[in-house]
Amino acid sequence: MFGIRRRLFGYMICRMRGGQCHRVINICRKRRIYLWHIRFYEKEIGFCLLSSDYEAVKDITDMCGGSLIILEKKGLPYLIEKNKKHCPFFAGILLAVFSIYIMSLYIWNVEVTGNSYYTEETINTFLNDIGAGCGVKKSRLVPSKIEEEMRIRYPFVSWVSVQIVGTKLLIAMEEGVQPKDGETEKKGDILAQWDGVVVSIMTRKGTPLVHVGDEVKKGDILVRGSVDVIGDDQSVVQTIETGADGDIVLRVDYPVSKDFDRNYRKKQYTGNTDSNYCLNISGHSLTFGKKETGYEAFDTISHCSQWRLTKNFYLPLTFVKNQIREYRWETLSYSDDQLELMMDQYVDELTERIHSENGRIIENHLAYQMSRQKGTVNGYLTAEFVNE
Repeated sequence: MFGIRRRLFGYMICRMRGGQCHRVINICRKRRIYLWHIRFYEKEIGFCLLSSDYEAVKDITDMCGGSLIILEKKGLPYLIEKNKKHCPFFAGILLAVFSIYIMSLYIWNVEVTGNSYYTEETINTFLNDIGAGCGVKKSRLVPSKIEEEMRIRYPFVSWVSVQIVGTKLLIAMEEGVQPKDGETEKKGDILAQWDGVVVSIMTRKGTPLVHVGDEVKKGDILVRGSVDVIGDDQSVVQTIETGADGDIVLRVDYPVSKDFDRNYRKKQYTGNTDSNYCLNISGHSLTFGKKETGYEAFDTISHCSQWRLTKNFYLPLTFVKNQIREYRWETLSYSDDQLELMMDQYVDELTERIHSENGRIIENHLAYQMSRQKGTVNGYLTAEFVNE
């Protein structure tokens, strides 16, 4: 406790030369003046005393025929006096500490983990819509309410957890099975998904309405989701809804027509580069360097880094370095081998697409054609699809 007091109110390191040293110490003890770190030398004595006791000790040393010399002053009062000319510096430190404290009250970074179907842009847009994005005061956020809003907005999110860590909003989520594009609920009937010819049909539930060899159009009913009960007079007595279940194989002609231009444009970089810098402060940008270049065509590569004090203490300061690279367009031509390779890759993609739709190719009627301007794939693929 005394150590805090002496640093707060100040103390001195002194030496007494000449006079009666022992008498000075005895008088200080009698008058309850505290001296510490007492050191005896040949003709002098050293000690420390509180700044408030200096005048009293000086009178005692004068009375005992000695002289009191101040070697060093320590403590807060002397530190302030010594650094008066540096007041703007300390004021800047206090202002910086105050600014950091104010910034610590807000969210400046959002981190999303576990997402694949929903992008970070989608999640950030959602947070801005409900007033929980970057720049929002942390005291206004209730993680449980954000979780509830996310479950309502995104029904395929099976689990979500929202936490506030430092100045970062951490969203951890798990997604359920996503519906395929165009997928709808199964109806009572089985409908044709393609135009084609029925190759085989196996019905487990319902009433088949087509036979092997029939031509069908997309949307036609292949298996009706009900069964008729026939009476003795061959009339329909009752219709029972059973739902439709079965496997129907359709043979489908898949038309193909695709042109590939022989000429193409390619960027050729000239080697000329330029750069500028941008400091983004809470949505306001300050650019350093050239804002415009004399290049007719160029690419800009931006490197962004958000400043932070610790792992989770982000600041609303983003430093952006923009690297500008000049290029010119050059017209080139594919060789016959390159065109043929591109057409092969296109056919491979078609094949993969057919396989992904439960189909298999049984006949290939494609032809490649080459000219000075382009390459062309024409013809059709015959495939069999399982229509469930």
